[in-house]
Amino acid sequence: IRHTIDGGQTWERQPTGLRASLRSLVFLNPYVGWVVGREELPQGRGSAGVLLFTRDGGQTWQRQLSNALPGLNQVKFLDPKTGYIFGDGSEQFATGVFKTIDGGRTWEPVSGPRSASWRAGDFQDPKTGILAGAWSRLATLRDDGFGNATVDTLGGRSLNGMAIMPQRALAVGQGGLVLSSTSGGAKWGFADLKLSPDVQASLDFHAIHAVGSKAWVVGRPGSILLHTAD
Repeated sequence: IRHTIDGGQTWERQPTGLRASLRSLVFLNPYVGWVVGREELPQGRGSAGVLLFTRDGGQTWQRQLSNALPGLNQVKFLDPKTGYIFGDGSEQFATGVFKTIDGGRTWEPVSGPRSASWRAGDFQDPKTGILAGAWSRLATLRDDGFGNATVDTLGGRSLNGMAIMPQRALAVGQGGLVLSSTSGGAKWGFADLKLSPDVQASLDFHAIHAVGSKAWVVGRPGSILLHTAD
C-alpha cells in the first residue's frame, strides 16, 4: 500500500505485514478505510481472503476474519454503514459476496448460486447493483437477490471492471471487452471502440472509472487508455 499527502507528487509505502496480493481499496473519509485481497494457499488449494481495516489513515492496518474468507477482489461501501466485498465462490460461501450493515464490524455472506469469482461490482443505490466476474459472468443484484444477465457469447473472457453511469452501465475485461447496458444490467451489448479486431484482441482491460457521463478505461498494454465523454 502506498499513500500520498501532497496530491500525488510523492508516495510513501505503508507496511501491512503481509505478502498478499491486494486488489481493491476504499476510504470512507481521510482516516477510515478498507483493503481486500488474497493469499494463495500452498499445493494449489485455492486462496484465502485478506480483509484489512484502518482508522488512522493507513498508518496501521488490522486484519479481520483471518483465514475465514475465500479470495477477495473488490470492496465497495455505499454509505458509512453499508458495504460489500466480492471474491471467489467456495463450498462454504457459494456466491463469494459478503455484506455489512454495521460499518464493517460484521460481514455476512449473501446467499445465491455458486460463482467462480466476482471481480468487480457497482451499485445504483443500496438495493440495486451489478456484478461482473470470471468466465464471462454478469449478474444483477437487487435486494440481495441474484438475477441473470443476457449477453452474446464472450468466449469465456473474464470481466474485471464495472461502472454504473447516469444513462448506462459499462463493464470491461479481457480481449478488449467493453460492454454497455441501458437496462440496469439485465441485457448487454458490445461497445464500438473504433479499433481493428487485431488491436482489440491484444488488449486486456482491468479497470474503469466514471464521473457523470465521462469514463476512463485502463489495462494492458499501458500504451492504451480509452476515454468516453458520452
